Amino acid sequence: MVNASQESCAVLGFQKETLLKLIGEYLFEFIKKFGYDEIIRNLAHNILEFIQNLDFIQCYFKEEYQDIITPSFHCDEDSVSDRMVLHYFSHRPGYHSMVEGFVTNAAKCLYKMDLNIDVISITSESVSSDNGFREHVVFNIIAKRILETMDDSPPTFVAQTKKHGERQILKDDVDAVRRKLEQIKRELGEEALPVNKFRSARAKWKAIAKISLLSRGFVPNYPDAISINPRMFIEVFPYHVIFDSTMNVHQSGIKIQQLMPSIRNRSADLKDFFKLKFPRFTDLSFENMKKFIMTPIILELRRERMSKEWTRRPPLMIKGKYR
Repeated sequence: MVNASQESCAVLGFQKETLLKLIGEYLFEFIKKFGYDEIIRNLAHNILEFIQNLDFIQCYFKEEYQDIITPSFHCDEDSVSDRMVLHYFSHRPGYHSMVEGFVTNAAKCLYKMDLNIDVISITSESVSSDNGFREHVVFNIIAKRILETMDDSPPTFVAQTKKHGERQILKDDVDAVRRKLEQIKRELGEEALPVNKFRSARAKWKAIAKISLLSRGFVPNYPDAISINPRMFIEVFPYHVIFDSTMNVHQSGIKIQQLMPSIRNRSADLKDFFKLKFPRFTDLSFENMKKFIMTPIILELRRERMSKEWTRRPPLMIKGKYR
């Protein structure tokens, strides 16, 4: 790929970044040609959801291209549909311009959005003791609807986010949040208000505004306790594993316990029971989990830890996601 891009740049007279953007745009057209655009539409309703689900979309590619080494994507938690910070990880450095072309073309074709993409930083990070480093590129993305008419009048409500951007908030959204806060105050008292932890009036407004921006008037109701006991939980989710930052296993599903009885020990270490098969060339560590929080993962159960009846059977793998 490196030699091909260099030769193409020499023949066409393009800069490398320009050529890679064009390749990225064509890659999306290639995906559309083979019907993957329907999968994308089902997985995402806006450009933010599209980017957040790119790792899942790539799982479908692995069925056709078994040896493909895919990059990984995720956005900051405070990203919204028209303003986001994208983190891109790849074992192949220097190809982030292809991502710009791919995402830009997808936004235009699927969501009628025009993207302004700037590179914030490019670093190299270690994710494996055997296979070196991954390139970590951080993009700042501003999305604007194509043919959107500009309104010169100032917005009625403006919130300043910690990314130093402004966005209009609808009055209905603010009223919905205010009603919810008044309900909490009546039922649970003033101390239960979620904005009481902020001291200044400006900070309180920013907290309320962020709720409105993210939920567009919808304010979730969080229960004080989960209406399911621990025994029922491990039976309903038989293949789950809960562990802490030291990789110490605190809880596992009933099927996992049946397959690997020793995982019930309080000193059980996740790495002693599982091998990370995907993402490839990545160590199973808590730091890597934070980097690939949106990436689908495949864990293989270590044969030496499994019950005797499984020792002669094919390797058992489970697929899931870090949360």
